[in-house]
Amino acid sequence: MCGATPASEDDAGRPDAFRAMRDAYSDDANDDAFVPEDAPPSLRDPDRCRVEATDVFLLGTDPDIAASSRVVDVSGAVSEFAAVWREQIEGIPQVRLARIPSTSGDATRITVTAGTSLHDEPAVAAVASGYLVGWIDNVEADYEIYVRTVVGDTLGSVTRVTMRAGRDDSPALVGAGDTVVMSWGENRDAGRVPFTRALSSSGMPMGVAHEIDAPERIGRPSLAPREGGAVLLYAERSMSAPAVSLQRLDLVGAPGGAPEVLSSEHNAGGDVDVGLTPRDGAAVFTALISGVRRDVRVRLLDGTGTPGMSEFALNEGAEQGDSASVARLREAVGWSAGCRDGYAVAYRSYPDASRTVLRLVLLDAGADVVRAVDLAVPDVSNRGGRTTLRISGDGQLLVAWSDVRPDRVDMRAARIRCD
Repeated sequence: MCGATPASEDDAGRPDAFRAMRDAYSDDANDDAFVPEDAPPSLRDPDRCRVEATDVFLLGTDPDIAASSRVVDVSGAVSEFAAVWREQIEGIPQVRLARIPSTSGDATRITVTAGTSLHDEPAVAAVASGYLVGWIDNVEADYEIYVRTVVGDTLGSVTRVTMRAGRDDSPALVGAGDTVVMSWGENRDAGRVPFTRALSSSGMPMGVAHEIDAPERIGRPSLAPREGGAVLLYAERSMSAPAVSLQRLDLVGAPGGAPEVLSSEHNAGGDVDVGLTPRDGAAVFTALISGVRRDVRVRLLDGTGTPGMSEFALNEGAEQGDSASVARLREAVGWSAGCRDGYAVAYRSYPDASRTVLRLVLLDAGADVVRAVDLAVPDVSNRGGRTTLRISGDGQLLVAWSDVRPDRVDMRAARIRCD
């Protein structure tokens, strides 16, 4: 299993290892892990990837429960993470940022915005000097996208990125070489289409904005770097055939070639994420089965974003799942010699009608399940935005999400220590 090559189309939909895993599950969090007999010794240890009480963070809380689908975005730096979210402070929506050390220590928080009319969810990307944060603001009565740098406790100047008529929202950011690629959605009478643009590391727009050929209404997109640019993943929320599509971008954010449709069954549920390296990667998304059942689907990619084996479901049997996020694992994350290639997928899991848990699944490079565990995170709600799972430069993981309560929305994060 370890060091396996990426799976081919002949491997399509092979869930045998996951069926075995389901049979092996009990109800105990963290120690509740299935590990195949041929897994390396380092993965047999149930403490290899764990969440302790000091690793769970309440980032913020918001009494506005109307916007229940909240996304806490995350970017990994050398030895820490930055998480950003929207939160009401004294009745005014603000963008907040928390810096979380990758191995130990508490979060430090800073308010990024200055109390204007904020909407939708912010985005963050690590840059050489710190972080670049993007958000939607109605300060000029036109719902545009703005960015600013955060270096320690120092805030850079606010820069407007979008200039066209029409409401812009759902920003996403990713570092691509020496630049940053941003994507967003522009609302039109016929729906909502994605745009992309390159920015400097300080947030200055470069070149022109590029419209992506997506004829249907899109959900919140996801970006990942690739050799020579980035990839954009988005769900087209068509009533007849909702699909997940991937668009390759160059270093200035311009599209290259036609979008690739990744969801062959055309039943995408809206949540998407993608993780990529120069060699390979994976996309994850929610599939809505017969209008009632929610599955977490995975599709492997090569380093250019070209899909390989067919999509397959991580959840089996009675378990449902959604709100998935993926990170491409690096050498430091719990892998012994010869078994350092793979993926981590986090998602909101519904093992039965009465429980909601955060589940972490480790896959090898061929998409075989190496390990799965329910993280020791209390009181996960069955409503909230997509999880966001990211990896730091020293190979640790952080997952962030929101939990909708009867009277508030909690924005939360958990550090997953794999040492």
